[in-house]
Amino acid sequence: MDDVLAPGWDKGVMEMSLGETAKLEISSDFGYGKAGAGSVIPADADLVFEVELLKINALAAGWQDAKPCCSIS
Repeated sequence: MDDVLAPGWDKGVMEMSLGETAKLEISSDFGYGKAGAGSVIPADADLVFEVELLKINALAAGWQDAKPCCSIS
């Protein structure tokens, strides 16, 4: 994923299934912590996101070298 996103976002989205909707509640220690995110997110802020996983991009997920695990006949 992207280093700009809060670590809790990466963890939450990685646990989702395609088409799933989830509420990600990210405590400040898994968000931006004491540093915050500029003037947008204050220090020690807890974050809440409602997300729906619409697509999985294999290249963005680091699966560019992935090979099929099985065949379907």
